[in-house]
Amino acid sequence: MKMADMYKSAAVCYMSGANMYMKTADMYKSAAVCYMSAANMYMKTADMYKSAAVCYMSAANMYMKMADMYKSAAVCYMSAANMYMKTADMYKSAAVCYMSAANMYMKMADMYKSAAVCYMSAANMYMKMADMYKSAAVCYMSAANMYMKMICRLLKRQICQSKSAKMTHQPVRPCFNTHVGTVVIINGGYEVRAERKPSHIPAAPAKLEALTPDVTNAVKIEWKGEQSVRLYQVQMSITDPAVTPAWTMVTLTSKRQHTVPDLEPYRMYWFRIIAVNTAGESLPSDVLMARAA
Repeated sequence: MKMADMYKSAAVCYMSGANMYMKTADMYKSAAVCYMSAANMYMKTADMYKSAAVCYMSAANMYMKMADMYKSAAVCYMSAANMYMKTADMYKSAAVCYMSAANMYMKMADMYKSAAVCYMSAANMYMKMADMYKSAAVCYMSAANMYMKMICRLLKRQICQSKSAKMTHQPVRPCFNTHVGTVVIINGGYEVRAERKPSHIPAAPAKLEALTPDVTNAVKIEWKGEQSVRLYQVQMSITDPAVTPAWTMVTLTSKRQHTVPDLEPYRMYWFRIIAVNTAGESLPSDVLMARAA
């Protein structure tokens, strides 16, 4: 009986232990269910990560291809960079050459500048000399006008003396034609046949034309005139007479052509001619425009 009670007590203990283990098993079963749910969740997460890994692998392949493309582009750019470096060296060498040339031209410019200063000084000196010669020319022109008037008076006196003289051998006062430093004897103290006095003032010279001069920096002109004309006034203007009339007498000549020297080359000049006889002066001819050659 005692043993039965002991076994019964033991069975009660084992039953209590069995219940405890049953509860523990239920706990482990619940935990297993939880772990199974977590495992399913992790499996889904693993599938998501696997899909993401596939995407990242595709992206990695794409980036690898792009890296190869960029590597090829980098090689091309490196080649271009080397080419540009060589070109830069060439341009640098050219720049050095141009700098040397620029320095040489700067020195030449300084030399030409100094020469220009010298030429300017010479030009100023020649301008002053030109003004002096111009003043002298004005004086000579005034003297020429005075001699022209004297010549006209001498011609008139000669005509008067010739008319009043008799046909006998009668001494007559010699008459001279003083023109440009020369003396021409019209009669030598003995009576000569009286010249016919022109009855009218001569017509204006015509057919003015420019000829090729025999010297440089000059203008050669020629014209037509009447037989009764003794002298011709050659007048010149350095400005357009239609705008600013400024005539100056260049010379007195008995010829029907004249060369005007010492002119500015390639500059335009205007000329006109006035005929002179004992009756007086003609009207001016038509204006001739000519360029100094």
